[in-house]
Amino acid sequence: MASPRVLDLAGRSRARLVEVIATPVTEFLIGLETFQFAEAAHTLEVGPGWFDRTRGMTGPDVLTALSRLGRMGWGLLQSAAITDGWPPETGGFIDHVAAMPAEDLWMLFAGKHVRPFADGFAPETFLAAARGDRAARARLADADEKLFSCASTKSGIWDLTAGEARELSVVVLRGWHRDVFAPHAAEATKVLESDARAKQRLRSTMTDEALIEAATNGLIYVPEPWVRRIVLTPHIAMRPWNVTCAHDDTYVISYPVADESLGAGPGAPPASLVRLHKALADEKRLRILRLLARSDMGLAELAEAVGLAKSTTHHHTVILRSAGLIRSSTRLENRYSLRPEAVAEAGSALRDFLEAPGR
Repeated sequence: MASPRVLDLAGRSRARLVEVIATPVTEFLIGLETFQFAEAAHTLEVGPGWFDRTRGMTGPDVLTALSRLGRMGWGLLQSAAITDGWPPETGGFIDHVAAMPAEDLWMLFAGKHVRPFADGFAPETFLAAARGDRAARARLADADEKLFSCASTKSGIWDLTAGEARELSVVVLRGWHRDVFAPHAAEATKVLESDARAKQRLRSTMTDEALIEAATNGLIYVPEPWVRRIVLTPHIAMRPWNVTCAHDDTYVISYPVADESLGAGPGAPPASLVRLHKALADEKRLRILRLLARSDMGLAELAEAVGLAKSTTHHHTVILRSAGLIRSSTRLENRYSLRPEAVAEAGSALRDFLEAPGR
C-alpha cells in the first residue's frame, strides 16, 4: 500500500494535549490481546464464536508460543511504537521488535516504561530482572500484582530468559500477522483512518476532556502529573472496550471505533440502540444503574452491593458504559457515575427508529 498507514491528526499548530493517531499496529496488537481475553467473550462485539474461528486459523507455532508466554501486555508494544515512532507498517513493526536487544524487550514487557508502576523501582532492578535475577523478578512481579498496570500478572516473562521471551514474541507476531491480521489489514486500516478523521473534526469544537469522553463513550480522563501527551487511537477488535496503557510520559487510549465508521445495512437498527436494549436486558445491570442513580460508586462497592465478583461486575459496567448509560474514569481507584441524559434519551431513540421512513 502506497499511502502512509499512520494517520497523525495532531493538529500541531494548536497547543493541545491530545493527539489522534490511526495505525494498523493498534488493530494488530489489540486483536492479539482480544484473543487472550476469552473470559470477556460475552461482552465483546465479535462474540464467543470468534475465538473458536480464530483459533482454527492460527498456526500451531503461534498457539504453542502463546501458551509459553501467557497473558502478555501486547499493549506495551503498541504504546512504545506510538510514543517512540517505530515503523508504522505492521511488517516493519515486527522487524523492529525482532531486532531489539532482548533485555530491552524483556524490560518493556516487565513495565519499565509504565508509570506510575516503574517509578517505584531503580532502573537497575529492571536490568537485573531481565538478566535473570530471581529476587528482582519477584519484587517486580509482586508489585505488579498489587498495582493494576499494563504489565500483566499472568505473563510468562517472569519464568523466561530475555532471549526466550523475544524469540517467542516474534513467533507470535509473525504468525498472527500471517494467519489472522494480514487478510483484513487493508479494510481495517481504512475504517481506522475514517474514524480518526471524524474524531479530528470533533477535536476542533471540543476540549481535550470532552473529546476523550466522546471517543471512548464515557471514559473521563483524570489528569496525572506525569502525563505530557495523550494519544487516542481507534481499534475494531475489542469493541466496545477501551484499552489504556502508557509509555514514559505518554498515555495511550485505544478506543472502539464509532458505529458510523463501520457502516450499517439499510433499515438496520442503529448499533447504539441495540447495545442500549441489550444493556438494559439484565437484572444485575438494572440494579447497578439504580445504585448509581443514587450516588457514584467504586467497583468494589458495586460488586458487594449486587453480590458479584469484581471481575464480573466490571464486565457489566463495560456493557453499561458502551451503551452510554454510565461514565468511568482513568484512575486506578475508579468510580462510576450515571449519565442521566442518556437515560432520558433512551425512549426517544427507540421512538425515532420505529418512526423512521423505510423498511
